[in-house]
Amino acid sequence: MNLKKIISLHPCVAAGFELLIGGLFLWWLRNLTSPLILVLWIVLRAVIAAVFVYGAVYYPPTMRRSQHYGTLIIFYIGLLGYLLFLDWPPAWYILGGSLVIFPAVSFWLIPSEPSSLSFVQKPFRRWCFLMTVMSIAGFWNGLIALFTFQIITLHYWWLVLVVSAFTAGLGGWWWLAYELPRGRRWWLSLATLFFVMSEFTLGLLLWPLGYFGSSLLLTWWWYVLWLILRFYNSPEGIIWRRQTYFLAANIVLTIIYLIFIIRWH
Repeated sequence: MNLKKIISLHPCVAAGFELLIGGLFLWWLRNLTSPLILVLWIVLRAVIAAVFVYGAVYYPPTMRRSQHYGTLIIFYIGLLGYLLFLDWPPAWYILGGSLVIFPAVSFWLIPSEPSSLSFVQKPFRRWCFLMTVMSIAGFWNGLIALFTFQIITLHYWWLVLVVSAFTAGLGGWWWLAYELPRGRRWWLSLATLFFVMSEFTLGLLLWPLGYFGSSLLLTWWWYVLWLILRFYNSPEGIIWRRQTYFLAANIVLTIIYLIFIIRWH
């Protein structure tokens, strides 16, 4: 009999508690009054998440708690990049709802029984990756908003390099989560992701697209590049015959997005 499993919270119960706690923190976020209170909000959110992940909730032995905890913290902070700069209430509450619902679903998707089969953990892993991609969009959004509103007076390329390095690091972290070897190709892919996204961001900052539209475009192409580099690190390598249609479709959709969807300022 697994005593630790008996005394731990079932993932579904943890998801219910996360919904309740997330709702309270969302109300608190809506009523923040100072940057110091915001720091306190982040610290308390991280502490409560640590209590859940490392102490209260049952995880199968084959699952890495650190991956879930890291995803939660990145998600909490990343979505602040949206919520702190949104002034349209419907959009704020939609994204605020995501800040509550997505972490709860991540607890819900934790397998309640141990299993050596990798596909059992796939829904959880894919959901955590989706949360990470949403976080990356939030980081880009916050970065561009800081310069749009002239909140930071430093030369913008310093922060661009920092955020690009961070998002490239997240890409490398997820390559490892997908069990890709950390060898020469991995490091080359990491450097490629960093330099391409840095250049892309520096160029995009000169375009009058607005911070929300720019962050979506940056995240979109971060994912496209991340996926291509993931295939590059796989044993099969990049099979260009299969990727040609994928890349062509994304180029066409990007043009449609820039011409017909996004609002130029």
